Amino acid sequence: MLHIAEAYSGRGDNHIHINLILGTRDGPVGQTFLNTLLNQRPGHVPFIVVLQPNLPVRPLTLFVNKAEIRGETHARLTWGACQAGVAEGVRDAVRAGAFDGYDLDDTLLLIAVFIGWSANDEGTVLANAREAMRTAILRAVRREGYAGDVMDESLQPFNSFYHMPG
Repeated sequence: MLHIAEAYSGRGDNHIHINLILGTRDGPVGQTFLNTLLNQRPGHVPFIVVLQPNLPVRPLTLFVNKAEIRGETHARLTWGACQAGVAEGVRDAVRAGAFDGYDLDDTLLLIAVFIGWSANDEGTVLANAREAMRTAILRAVRREGYAGDVMDESLQPFNSFYHMPG
């Protein structure tokens, strides 16, 4: 089993973007989980998401930051509010039935999370991480769709860093 999805929540400095891979311990996701956890590099410190110390979320979730950790505020938001929001998002998805029929002890989530260096609001980061995580999981298991059709010519490309001129 291998599922992939993404979700974005919020606007401005405190937005969160999550790329998610869902799979089992004995498959490629399990191997990638181990390799990622054991091969850290400067500014990127993968960690297992906990709801509270000594209480990891289920399914086990590996958080990998896409933007290198820069400064005390960015570090605090990454390991604090964003991790807490991700934990709540996982719990919300479990409650919504996203993992019905899955063995939660055998399922793994790998997430690559973007938190911008100018993020500054714990409450907004928490809420955006929670929503992005819940949405990414529900999309991965096909319980929620995307906002549009990528082939719709009326939709112009844009993201946090680019807007079409005009």
